Amino acid sequence: MRTTLLAASLFLAAASAQAAPLTATVSRTAGTAFDTAGITNFVTTGELMAGTRVTAFFGNGTSETLVWAATGAGSGGVSGSGWSLTLSGDSFNSPWTLSNSSVASGLTGFAVDGRLGSTTFDTIGAPDLSPGSSQGNPLGSANGPAGLTLGVAYTDQLSVGGTFFGDEYLRMLVSFGTTLLGSEQTLSFLTDTDNATTLPRNVPEPATLALLGAALLGLGAARCKFR
Repeated sequence: MRTTLLAASLFLAAASAQAAPLTATVSRTAGTAFDTAGITNFVTTGELMAGTRVTAFFGNGTSETLVWAATGAGSGGVSGSGWSLTLSGDSFNSPWTLSNSSVASGLTGFAVDGRLGSTTFDTIGAPDLSPGSSQGNPLGSANGPAGLTLGVAYTDQLSVGGTFFGDEYLRMLVSFGTTLLGSEQTLSFLTDTDNATTLPRNVPEPATLALLGAALLGLGAARCKFR
């Protein structure tokens, strides 16, 4: 009986160590500008994120990039060499789960690039900003190994119909600092996603457009000169 109680106590202690609340430090930077015609399906499930790219970074300096796929009704994810990232349900209130099942060197972080899956991160809780979107949710409500730090950077802003409203970004990079996600450890968190109605396209910088315009004018002048 005592052996059973001891084993149960050790199990609960391990479980509590594995599920400590974590604080995320969130930043937003413009990065590369993209545009889409609109936002739809603001209730986005793991199934609707197919095509999204996920990269895991390992403690030995290597990385692995995989393509998100639907795995069932409302669920999807990636499963790599000893790690996985999955989501079952609506991203606004259903947790994402990052698992390190057997990567001995540990995970130093991961990145999610939603562009090719027409998936975008809605990073503002209130008010509703981009048309077609609703209340967003930056990465939070995280649970994982005690001592794990979460630095969250949203980049590559997404405008809607040519206007950037400040909430939508295509890429999320999460770094763990000096403490790694070790083998047999799990991180869960919330972060909201939306769906773009058209595949986000790159928006040239104003300086690039000016140079292009100047080049076209120069080409036109050259043609006139040699007529």
